[in-house]
Amino acid sequence: MMMKLGAPTQILPPMRFVDLRYPLSELTRDVIAGFYRSYDSFGFGFVEPVYRRVLSVELRQAGLHVESEVPFELFHLGESVGSYRADLIVERTLIVEVKTGPTLDSHAIPQLLNYLNVTKLPLGLLLFFGPTPKVRRVIRDDRREYPIPAP
Repeated sequence: MMMKLGAPTQILPPMRFVDLRYPLSELTRDVIAGFYRSYDSFGFGFVEPVYRRVLSVELRQAGLHVESEVPFELFHLGESVGSYRADLIVERTLIVEVKTGPTLDSHAIPQLLNYLNVTKLPLGLLLFFGPTPKVRRVIRDDRREYPIPAP
């Protein structure tokens, strides 16, 4: 018999608050709300893929378009030098990186910034499912250029 974990969450109507000082504040507000609902249901102690899937369900239930583990190939001087997968891309605009563990790795924010610079997406959220939940907003650095091929 499989036991169901996680309390059912109530989908709340979207709030109308938008802060023009922050890019995509309405979208990030909805994603952050989904993060806290996910954290309230599952707490700390699972591996990242579980949290990524839980958050995907929360965001889709809230009416957001979510893509999981989206691959990106990295190029240098026209040659492929590697690839990475974004945990989640929400509304084709926002990269969401999910992290867990006893502490937030100091490399997580620079890593997300590199992902933003490569993809040219404007904003990312680092969501930490740790002993205490944490959210970090990361804005793309327009001064750095990374060549990637056009799709």
